[in-house]
Amino acid sequence: MSNLNQHQQQSPQEPEEIHPTGHSELKWQPMEPVDNPQQVMATNKKAMMKESVQQPLGQAKANMPRVRDFLKRNTMLARNRCFGQPGYPQLKIVIGNTSSDMDSCVGSLALAWYFTLRSGNKIVYLPIMNCNKSEFKFKQEITMHLIDDCKIPLEDLYFMDEFRKHYSTDLIDETILFDHN
Repeated sequence: MSNLNQHQQQSPQEPEEIHPTGHSELKWQPMEPVDNPQQVMATNKKAMMKESVQQPLGQAKANMPRVRDFLKRNTMLARNRCFGQPGYPQLKIVIGNTSSDMDSCVGSLALAWYFTLRSGNKIVYLPIMNCNKSEFKFKQEITMHLIDDCKIPLEDLYFMDEFRKHYSTDLIDETILFDHN
């Protein structure tokens, strides 16, 4: 059974509704800065974008746990409506094309992580998959790549329908659009 099928059979757990500033597990602190964010980003982008990758190589492989932690942590903060609240980062989003193809999805993830690293982890850019969560499972090329090659659980991704449910557009401090054409 593929990892995608195993993932689809697991029942996703919705985060509990909490007040953004009242939960100790959601206390926001910047991630540890890295020495050379441009080099870290370049190696990770190559590993994330390569279509036939079996295992990310070298430095990219070493940094994938950081990428996964970044996604997990910020998706949890987003689902609990923390961004833009006192004591939490402003809402800055990175979003790809509405086609939600491979380059738009992976590119928005990579660019959000890069801009966060470039800020010394003091500013958080939230990557948003520009489709509804229920539609993403049909994009098997992307889901298999993220699950199998990058080891990124789909529950650690944040989708456009979730964003619309959790935030109003007037809370957005900055929007970065990504498309590779």
